[in-house]
Amino acid sequence: MKISAILEKNDEKQLFVPAFQREYVWKRDDAKQLIDSLIKEYPTGTMLTWETDKPPELKGTHRYHEKQGAVRILLDGQQGVTTLYMLIKGEIPPYYTHTEIMNDTRGLHVNLESLELSYYMKTRMENNPLWQNITDVFQRKIRARDVIRSLV
Repeated sequence: MKISAILEKNDEKQLFVPAFQREYVWKRDDAKQLIDSLIKEYPTGTMLTWETDKPPELKGTHRYHEKQGAVRILLDGQQGVTTLYMLIKGEIPPYYTHTEIMNDTRGLHVNLESLELSYYMKTRMENNPLWQNITDVFQRKIRARDVIRSLV
């Protein structure tokens, strides 16, 4: 399943995290390593889902209703999916609240030339248009011509 499809399933209330899953525990370095692996096209682990019309208790505020039909329950891969949701969408996934996220991994930056990843460092990134927030890149808020114009 493509990353975009996974995120869409979250938003469409078709992919859920069960309440028995551990909380989000990844730190910023874990998020950075995941994105680095994706950039380098390395394997990043697996995702195991269970399709059912009788789901267990779910994380978050959504309550399943049988009219939804079968939904997918994320049994393995929740840390990575949560990280990708936060970095790509720039938001906390619907199955968590802000207070439940102990380590907010948003705010990762990428150097558009070298593909180096780092969290914001003012002295290094403030006046360098090559360093961009990766969420803005994923959401196509960064245009190549604007970066080039800034460099010239």
